[in-house]
Amino acid sequence: MLTAILDTNVLIRAALRPGSPSARVVDAYLDGTFRLALSQAVLQELLTVLLLPDIREFHGWSDDKILQFMLNLPAGGVLYPGETRVPADVPRDISDVKFLSLAHEANADYLVTKDGRHLLRLKKYGRTKIVTPTQFLKVLP
Repeated sequence: MLTAILDTNVLIRAALRPGSPSARVVDAYLDGTFRLALSQAVLQELLTVLLLPDIREFHGWSDDKILQFMLNLPAGGVLYPGETRVPADVPRDISDVKFLSLAHEANADYLVTKDGRHLLRLKKYGRTKIVTPTQFLKVLP
C-alpha cells in the first residue's frame, strides 16, 4: 500500500472545496486507498489554520466538526515523531521542513502538496516523490 503525506494546504483545500482534487485525495485516504503519514507538527499546523477566523468563515465548520475532522484524520494513519533534522534551505521555507522530515521518517512514497514555490520545485526528497493532488490521483488504484 502506498504511503503519502498530505501538506496542510491540501487538507485545507479539501475542507474548503468539496469535489476538488484535494478533496478527492482526502476521500481516497478515508476510503483506505493509501496510508497517511502524520506528525504532531502537521496536525498542529492543520488545527491552527482551521481555527483562523478567515478560514473558519470560509469553511463554516462548528467546533465539533473541526474536532471530529481532527480526530478522524489520524485514525487510519501512522503517526511519526517528525524529528529528523532537515536544513531549512532545502525547502527554502522553514515551515516546510516538517513535511520533509516526515517523508524521511515514514519512507513515504509521496508528498502531496500545492506548494509550487518551495516543495513541488524539489520534485523528490530521498525516495519520496513530491506531486500535486491531481498527479497523485493518477497513481492511485
